Amino acid sequence: MSSLRASAERALFGTTLADKLAPFELDDHLPGDAIAVPLMPGRPPGLAPSATRAPFPRDLHNPDSRARVLHFLANHELLALELIALALLRFPDAEPGWRRGMVAILGQEQDHLRGYLDRLAVAGLAFGDQPLNTYFWSALCGARTPQQFMAGLSLTFEQANLDHAVAFAARFRAVGDEEGAAHLDLVLRDETEHVAHGVRWLGIWRPDTDFWTAWTDLLEPPLSPARAKGTTVVVEPRLAAGIPQAVIDRLTVWSASKGRPPVVGWFTPDVESEVGAGEARAPRGTGSAGERIGGDLATLPMFLLGADDHVLAPEPGVRWLRGLQAVGFAIPGFGVDLPERVGGWLPWGWSPTTCARAGVPWDPRWRDLYSKAWLQEGFGEGRVARTEAELEALGAPGMVLKAPYSTAGRGLKRWERPDRPGWARRVLAEQGALVVEPWEERVVDLSVQFTVGGTLKIQPWSRFLVDAQGRYRGACVGRQLEGLDRDVLRWIRSTDPQAELERVIRPLAAAMAERGFSGFAGIDAYVARTPGGYRLRRLVELNPRVTMGRIAAAVGRRVRRERFGLMRVVTAGQLAAEGTDPVAWTSRMAGLPTPRLRDGLIDEGTLMLTEPLPDRRAWVVLEVGATGS
Repeated sequence: MSSLRASAERALFGTTLADKLAPFELDDHLPGDAIAVPLMPGRPPGLAPSATRAPFPRDLHNPDSRARVLHFLANHELLALELIALALLRFPDAEPGWRRGMVAILGQEQDHLRGYLDRLAVAGLAFGDQPLNTYFWSALCGARTPQQFMAGLSLTFEQANLDHAVAFAARFRAVGDEEGAAHLDLVLRDETEHVAHGVRWLGIWRPDTDFWTAWTDLLEPPLSPARAKGTTVVVEPRLAAGIPQAVIDRLTVWSASKGRPPVVGWFTPDVESEVGAGEARAPRGTGSAGERIGGDLATLPMFLLGADDHVLAPEPGVRWLRGLQAVGFAIPGFGVDLPERVGGWLPWGWSPTTCARAGVPWDPRWRDLYSKAWLQEGFGEGRVARTEAELEALGAPGMVLKAPYSTAGRGLKRWERPDRPGWARRVLAEQGALVVEPWEERVVDLSVQFTVGGTLKIQPWSRFLVDAQGRYRGACVGRQLEGLDRDVLRWIRSTDPQAELERVIRPLAAAMAERGFSGFAGIDAYVARTPGGYRLRRLVELNPRVTMGRIAAAVGRRVRRERFGLMRVVTAGQLAAEGTDPVAWTSRMAGLPTPRLRDGLIDEGTLMLTEPLPDRRAWVVLEVGATGS
């Protein structure tokens, strides 16, 4: 007597398309024993799975290109019905209701395949004329339980097919292929039912676990939520299938690599101070300023990474991420644990501790690159004191003293009294040097980002902002000359600062490469007012790491070039000085409308570049349409 098991065996192991498409018997009284997973399903001649991947058509105006799209989709339907047949044979003891539901889904997959084959015949393309990949099979054939299988097929691959069906139906209609679009409409309707089947059974199997956790806990590499969506996440069919809106929102911004091992980035603000200490040491406790800032700004590396990459930071709120996504920023993956595979590293800077985390050898020669003393002695204008006697000879009240290993202006002191400050003695004792420079009237602060290794890449200069004490406060994006005095503008336009800055960067970058360094770096410079006009101070600081200037440059690519914007660091101390309550401020910033776009780029508005949480002490804000200063 025919049975469900015999039908499943025919669909899985059959060697003709008639075997694959034969109707299923529903007698499930003798499901038999679980089978072992075959290496591959049975296939007719000419339809053998292939490791070769055919290029996916882009321009669908050509009927042949549309046929090749249908060929891809037909292969997915064939794999889906074979996998369901495998699941019926692998899990004979699964709940009868689940098995009956999978048989109904398999029947619809057969209908979809027949429809695609009919369309291919009309187009003159035979099934098998291009390679048939095996990704679905390799990703799901090893599922150990019905729950794992359902999470991978119904809630991942078929959920993504909701987006693909909507997108391709629209594209087929746009070129006048109504018959192809109508079949995709049918696929969308059926796939919505398939996803709903998975949603129902997830609730039965894991009633006390939230949907996202219940689903994603069942996924094993290479599967992840990234495989559950297309280019655009379509909401309506997901809601119709019973997926909660909160899960749809989270999926919309969720990212992970679909194959390429991700680059991992993380924010480490204490790099200079650690390197200056001369040895690897444990990260500072949560009470240190650097540790607090590191946590507050931990998501910033996202602006240098792609959607397939990963930021070592707690997963931010969905609402904030959707706001960034709405204006065109890629959303990478987030999490405090390393991905299973890593394709590269992007720490804020290399130090013994970050090298240890990445498994990269620390090169002691890199230590000098962080030293302001090394920079000034070899390339700059500043003078270096290594003893109190040298400081006495070089320095005088009114000059600036800089600790060699410091960042963002935190290691800078104005020599304001006739007697040397005790701070200078401590720095000499701890770091072995002090940089001594005249205090100048800075009218424009400049930075230039460059990349060492291979061909030297130098970006155009940009402006950044400091406070009265020389501490970093933000950067300009878009129109770099906005708001400058006319005489300063005339001087800049007549002197070509870019050429001057590139002239000093080239030997500096060569010296860095000789020490084995490669990666991101930046220099700070400034234009100072002099009795005779202005002058360019070319090498104020070297940052052999990622900088806020590089973040600003990346953010600026999402801003219209004709507009002026500021990327500002806002601190709780600043808010307190202004009489502003951080809780009220963050609440207001969280409620701001999405910035206005023009030609796909930000034209005007305010955007939080770090999540506006009230318990933080620092935030980064982008303001486009502001007035230069």
